[in-house]
Amino acid sequence: MPKKKISTVETQKKEKIFYYEIIGIVCLIISAFAITKLGLFGTYIMLTFRLLFGDWYFIFIGLLFIYGLYCLLVHKKLKIVSIRYLGIFLITISLIVLSHIPMFKYIETFDDNHLKLMLNLYFSYFKDNVPSKMVGGGLIGGVIFHLCYYLFSMIGTILLMIFVFFIGIVFVCKKTFKDFVLMIKNFFVNAYNFVVKLFRKIKKDAESIDEEYKKNKKNKKRNFSKNMLINYKFDNSEETINIKENIILIKKALEELEVMYKKIDYLIGFHISSVYIYILYEFDFTYLYDKLNKYI
Repeated sequence: MPKKKISTVETQKKEKIFYYEIIGIVCLIISAFAITKLGLFGTYIMLTFRLLFGDWYFIFIGLLFIYGLYCLLVHKKLKIVSIRYLGIFLITISLIVLSHIPMFKYIETFDDNHLKLMLNLYFSYFKDNVPSKMVGGGLIGGVIFHLCYYLFSMIGTILLMIFVFFIGIVFVCKKTFKDFVLMIKNFFVNAYNFVVKLFRKIKKDAESIDEEYKKNKKNKKRNFSKNMLINYKFDNSEETINIKENIILIKKALEELEVMYKKIDYLIGFHISSVYIYILYEFDFTYLYDKLNKYI
């Protein structure tokens, strides 16, 4: 007798594991086909989810996929009798109801019987297989929205759903209302303090960079003035005579091109000499280069 009981228990356990694995595999296959939209089956599975849950359908497909993995790996019944699961449910309901508002405003412009027109649009959407159509909160979100709309009006529905969303977050965090308000308060206080400290640090760094830049600028000016005295010479040397002759040719080329200029300066250094032409308007120097190539 004990051996029979043990074998019966083991058989039941194996059957239970097999049962959960079948459920897990089915859930994974359905969610995979819905996500990838493989073939007609995958497309209509996706359309079914979208018809039921509206624009948030991908969340429910993801939850189905996670549930399939849970059944396949854990082989246990999911315990949803928890305040956190209730919070997730409330958050989800508030989201799909609020997302139905654009759909309602679209329907409102066509017919006074909003619910009937919405159902007709949804079924035609499913029949025509057009994934790009507006669905709002789907059938579930739409029915809940219309019920709340007739009871509390548009503004009342929005305020109610915001409150439901807030309560859902409280349940997920497993906090009392007071603790949650204090947690939100502390979060914003800490965020404010962090931003203030960050701005002070940025301001301090900016001031130090600005001071360093001004200091380096002064040093560069001093070094430049010294280098000017060392590296440049303005005398009657051969270099000066050559560059003056070149300036005469430049003036001639400018006159032939009918270019108006203010003045021409030059600097002579040990390694390079420069000519500065101050022209009164924009000018393409390629013409000047072509002209000078004939003279120089």
